[in-house]
Amino acid sequence: MNFKILLQKIWVQGFDWNEIISLELKMEFENLVFQISYLKDVFVPRKYFENCNFYKDISLHIFCDASESAYGTVAYFRYCDKNSDIKTNFIVSKTRVAPLKKLSLPRLELMGAIVAARLYKYLSELFRDVCSAIHLCSNSSIVLYWIPQGRQLIRKIINRCLACKETNFSAPVNQKKRDVNKPDRFPSAATLVSTYDRNGTGKRNL
Repeated sequence: MNFKILLQKIWVQGFDWNEIISLELKMEFENLVFQISYLKDVFVPRKYFENCNFYKDISLHIFCDASESAYGTVAYFRYCDKNSDIKTNFIVSKTRVAPLKKLSLPRLELMGAIVAARLYKYLSELFRDVCSAIHLCSNSSIVLYWIPQGRQLIRKIINRCLACKETNFSAPVNQKKRDVNKPDRFPSAATLVSTYDRNGTGKRNL
């Protein structure tokens, strides 16, 4: 995502393909390239359910979020293996850079919610015989409030809210009140490595 944001910055400043970019953009690019070396420690299993003979309590969790630069969504499986250990596995993510026209953070949060709603529609049909429950989560109080109240918004926002309304967004279970509506930045590769274990299943916080 950080590379997408950088490409947008380069495009906005109008550099031609054979022009030398500014020192600031060059340093930002070199920093991103350096961080790629951390990704060798990130392993994402190809199998959604691994080392299990049978599964129970399989649920699909979809999270959405936004910042001033971008918005997106990510989906995970959460399940219990035969030893009743809780495990999670990454499924898919979708990200978008924020439009060049300046938008407020609440509108970007709603745009992240619509991406999550579309992902929900696709995955719910794909895994309808697998999942016992589907959860959509947002840490934005704007999203959680306006989706049920969509009829009170202007027409463009109404269309987005009504598309999300059927998906029943909720706040994450472990979400702290002070973190609601907190603008997020996309993590660096180093942060990603320190957050996830080497098995690629992530910390057990779902």
